[in-house]
Amino acid sequence: MSQGMARKILIALTLAFAFPAVAQGQAAPRALPPDMRTLEDMARAMREALEAFGGTLAPWAEQLGALIEEPGAYEPPVRLPNGDILIRRKPDAPPQTPRDAQPGLDL
Repeated sequence: MSQGMARKILIALTLAFAFPAVAQGQAAPRALPPDMRTLEDMARAMREALEAFGGTLAPWAEQLGALIEEPGAYEPPVRLPNGDILIRRKPDAPPQTPRDAQPGLDL
């Protein structure tokens, strides 16, 4: 992602969360200039996209949470030269609690 695109996304996210707070403090909505309407449309679209992404991501995050009991017990991921990603448990992490064995899964 280019730096310019990242900046646009950051601005859109900032506006997406700023507009509802500002709108609550105003008595009546005023007509926005054309450039502000465009930003408001971008913010609304970004908010909808993030909400949809969150709905898609939630089941995956729940499954991951079932596998990883305490995220603080793990070191940051390391990418190996062959492309594999390794996530090691910290040496001082508390012992894992045993889980029911899943058929076909060899840990």
